[in-house]
Amino acid sequence: MKQLIQDHRSIRLALLSSLAANGATASLNAGVALHWSSAVGGNDHWYMCYRFADATDWTVAQALAQSWGGYLATITSAQENQFVFEVSLAQGGWDPSHPSGPYLGARKNASNRFEWVTGEAFTYTNWLPGEPSSGLWEPYLNFLGGGPGTTTPHPYWNDINGSQFTAMFEFNTAPVPSPGAIALGSLVRLVSLGRRRK
Repeated sequence: MKQLIQDHRSIRLALLSSLAANGATASLNAGVALHWSSAVGGNDHWYMCYRFADATDWTVAQALAQSWGGYLATITSAQENQFVFEVSLAQGGWDPSHPSGPYLGARKNASNRFEWVTGEAFTYTNWLPGEPSSGLWEPYLNFLGGGPGTTTPHPYWNDINGSQFTAMFEFNTAPVPSPGAIALGSLVRLVSLGRRRK
């Protein structure tokens, strides 16, 4: 238990360090890729939660992540699971009325076994008790809250059929420009164009 508390503190410290490095002061903004530094036990990858306007299929989410040079997040340790979960919470990856969280980067193969999109070994798991509960008709992976009757987010996993509003993206290196910078840059250009026309 003491080790879990220490790991949780280290993850929070990593999030705060990443916030400071990205110039954020009070909260994380959706669309800003956050670095999980090896200096705090991370893997030096970058993570962000992306929110879609409408419920979106897992394959579309994976294609968007790939178009930005990343992929849906793959999780290979308890520490990484907690870090990715914390980013999903901080960046609004959960619907407050439902326990379903963002997509993760695994899908079932023809043998009904999950595999990561990167080809990494699917050895670490954090299934909600009773999950995975379905066959090939629920071929994708997402975070799921604490079980029936609760909407509280938890870092548990679930198999799902593919209709979510959020997804966790992972990048092996800092996205250049980051997806958040793309959105911010577009907004700045629109404001500038509006001022010039007056």
